[in-house]
Amino acid sequence: MRAKQLFSAGVLGISVLAGVGGGEALSAKNIACVDMKQVYDTSPAPALVDQQDKQLIVQMRDKELKLTQLKYLDTQDIISYYKLIMNPAPTPDQLKQIAALEQKGNQRTTQMSAYLNSQAPLSISDKTLETQYQDNSQQLEVNILPQIDKDMRAQENQQVLQFQDDQMKSLWKIVGDVAKQHHVSEVWDQKSLIYSDEDITKDVIQYIKKQK
Repeated sequence: MRAKQLFSAGVLGISVLAGVGGGEALSAKNIACVDMKQVYDTSPAPALVDQQDKQLIVQMRDKELKLTQLKYLDTQDIISYYKLIMNPAPTPDQLKQIAALEQKGNQRTTQMSAYLNSQAPLSISDKTLETQYQDNSQQLEVNILPQIDKDMRAQENQQVLQFQDDQMKSLWKIVGDVAKQHHVSEVWDQKSLIYSDEDITKDVIQYIKKQK
């Protein structure tokens, strides 16, 4: 499993604005710190991120397999098919385009199999098509798939980081709930605050455990 960058959301602190009177001046007494790395590591978030990562990898491999099954399609058809299947919510018209390209690819696979197994010499037109299909297959393997694989991995990594950011935002919301219980108006990540005599890390972790 590839290592994921932690805390890419970059959230350093929150203003809770709870439990402090309208005229009360901000002081060290209502500013707390929390070790968000420890909160994250002890929460369900790492397991959820790992699960999301694995699911996306499976989806990516499934798409790559579909592309290799259509290896005799022309380059433009392959690129069009790739863009269509990468759409998370294809329209009915796009689904029809996907089906049409798959049918075309399957027909070419059947046709190529017939050429390769033919006992009789191929006609000039059939030989031309056989050569074209072989060139398409080589083009896909050598030039197209490596770039698609790179693009898919970049998208998968971006989606995992976004999912991780969402998990962190959920954890900060929990931090806010705990802060209100402690009548704290602001909470900062421990690594970003020079000093605070109130650390609510253990309280946040305990709060999360009770929610499981």
